[in-house]
Amino acid sequence: MPRLIIGFFLILIIVAIVMSWFLSGASQEIERRGAFFTNPFTIAPGFEGTSTLPYYPIPDIVPIDISDRLGETEVSAGDFDTYDFGSGATVSDSIFSRELADLESEYETLRKTLSEAQTFGDPSPYRDMVQFTYSDNARLSDPREEYVAIEARESNAETINITGWSLQSVVSGVRVYVPRGVRVFEQGTVGTFSDIYLDPGSVAYLVTGVSPIGVSFRENVCTGYLSQFQSFTPELDLACPLPRTEVPATADAIQVYGDVCFDFLNSMDQCRFHFGPLPQSLPSACAQLIRNAFTYNGCVSKNRWRPSFSLPTWRVYLGQNTHMWRDSREVLRLLDASGRTVDVWSY
Repeated sequence: MPRLIIGFFLILIIVAIVMSWFLSGASQEIERRGAFFTNPFTIAPGFEGTSTLPYYPIPDIVPIDISDRLGETEVSAGDFDTYDFGSGATVSDSIFSRELADLESEYETLRKTLSEAQTFGDPSPYRDMVQFTYSDNARLSDPREEYVAIEARESNAETINITGWSLQSVVSGVRVYVPRGVRVFEQGTVGTFSDIYLDPGSVAYLVTGVSPIGVSFRENVCTGYLSQFQSFTPELDLACPLPRTEVPATADAIQVYGDVCFDFLNSMDQCRFHFGPLPQSLPSACAQLIRNAFTYNGCVSKNRWRPSFSLPTWRVYLGQNTHMWRDSREVLRLLDASGRTVDVWSY
């Protein structure tokens, strides 16, 4: 009996739940949600009970011509990375190739800079103050003609002592030092040796061989006389005063030397000693003048105190009996007295 009563009450409870569910509209909600899987827009307001999708027209896609934009900086690989140019290459490929070329160029620049730094070595304080000047004679095999030239910049504020500097071949390792020289050479005397100084704008020819006159020397307005009987490479400057200007034809001079003497002076060549007999018509005073004044030593004696006497050129002889530098693929360093690099020249 108690079991029948309990069962009856359970049935009444179930019936009450079902009735309340229908009365609350839950069944309609289930139907509406089920319809969503057929038409998802039915769940939005205004589409209840609609069984078909609304129509939204799709605009036409207009192709974009990007051929004129390839050179612009705003084009990136992400913008058009799949655009085909007709040969299989894409914008992404083009940009990648350009970036690769830029990287290769940067690498080559860095490699060259590193190579030059290694070749140059430890820079000297005189770097950019003295430099090599081009000379094809560095390739010659005769040590008397083989030379390199260096020049002090015109803008230098001081003279530079190059004695104790050296030339070195980076390729062969050969190295030779700059000696001392004679500032004013005089024939028949030992001379006073001193360090070689380059004034601003001065040039020094560093000749491999032995000096024709036995010393390194600075050129002057008289050194052209030395080339009459000796060979110099490069040739000496013929800057000697003309004989006819050395002895002005004043009244007193004409009385001493005679008219015929001045006629002979006018015929004499510049920087040339008259070698051989003189005309017998010349007065003895004129003959003595020619023998003494128009020689190298005579020219030096008369002109050495003039401001324009010294020329901005040194002849420096390294005293070697064989040539030193390669005729091709050579790299030369100019080193200061401390072994630091002043300049590098390659050919």
